[in-house]
Amino acid sequence: MVQRAFEAWNRGDIEGYLAHLSSDVEGVPVGAALEGKVYRGHDEVRTWWQTQSEVWERLLIYAEAFKQVGTELVVSGHWEAVGRGGVDMSVPA
Repeated sequence: MVQRAFEAWNRGDIEGYLAHLSSDVEGVPVGAALEGKVYRGHDEVRTWWQTQSEVWERLLIYAEAFKQVGTELVVSGHWEAVGRGGVDMSVPA
């Protein structure tokens, strides 16, 4: 299910992405984690998506490792992105 969610994200289908997430989802992207920000719920994740779309021409998320911690699932992998100004990025996430 997590893989399908990220596949929807990578297609640019935010509603398809959100359809795979619980309504009480907590998203902590790398940049947000550095600022102490957590995106809670579909509306905040959708807002984060819109903000990222303004900065990045393309932002792809690849899930590579999954770890169950109690009742939580921790997913790690990497991001590949191309900024609107032409900057390329590939970072662990």
